[in-house]
Amino acid sequence: MKIIVLNSRDRFRKEDLKRLDEHKAVFYEQRRTKLEDIKELKSGEDVILGVQPGHIEGVWKGLPLEKIQKYKGIKAICLSTTAFGWVPFEELSEMNIIVTNVPGKSTDSVAEYYVFMMIGLLRKLPNIFKNNWEFEYDKDVMGTDAKGLKVGIVGLGRIGTRVAEICSGLDMEVSYWNRTEKNSSYQSKTLEELFKTSDVVFFTITSDKNTKGLISNELIDSMKKTAVILSPIEEGPYDKKYILEKVAKKELGGFGFESRKGEIDKFEGNVFPAPEVGYYTKQTLDNESEIMTNSMISIIEGNPINVVN
Repeated sequence: MKIIVLNSRDRFRKEDLKRLDEHKAVFYEQRRTKLEDIKELKSGEDVILGVQPGHIEGVWKGLPLEKIQKYKGIKAICLSTTAFGWVPFEELSEMNIIVTNVPGKSTDSVAEYYVFMMIGLLRKLPNIFKNNWEFEYDKDVMGTDAKGLKVGIVGLGRIGTRVAEICSGLDMEVSYWNRTEKNSSYQSKTLEELFKTSDVVFFTITSDKNTKGLISNELIDSMKKTAVILSPIEEGPYDKKYILEKVAKKELGGFGFESRKGEIDKFEGNVFPAPEVGYYTKQTLDNESEIMTNSMISIIEGNPINVVN
């Protein structure tokens, strides 16, 4: 079985490259590579495909089922991402194609980034940025201390737990909602109670068909007018446009998320569309390299790890 990696060698640690080279892994380092340009797929060889989204044509939409079905040699797809909902993993399971992800690679970096965005929203920094740093010391820029505020975590997984830990360290009052029961020292609440009582809400659930529409507009309507929302996840569980409208009308205190473009002037009100670099730290890339390499080699050795389907 051949390992084909759509990624840059520079993103891998030296020790991981050595292991991959021992297995004669082939790298396609050009960004936006087309599947039809991968000669090993044309030859019909059994292939493990390691994929970093930016290195495949179509990026997050680059692996639709109909495209994968054209290549019978694909036996596994090893993603460089924690998220795996961008590939048809359930349908691939029926085709006996293994899909793996890199669990926990960016827990610290993403959690820290979104807490930073929370502080930025509480201090109303987007309003100052959009006004070219010109401001008066009035209620439009007067911020709020994080200490003592109530934080609601929707989804107490790895990132949600780390966000809770950091917020707790800031002397914030942490509660959470999770789909399954958690053995946690934090207070568990219903979604209705969490949204109604929180000053800050983090969306840290998985965005997939099981959570589609989970965070209804009615829940958003129940929030305090001063409350802020932070979302590290793609919309699906929630209506992004509706939240933006609420912030523009000053019916919500703020909204933070990552954006691929410099869109801060596009939105009205206290909206923080931060650069899409939440995950991008040396520690995260080292974790990605190790976990992804382990996943690919585990399939070669017949004991797949980090399988999501």
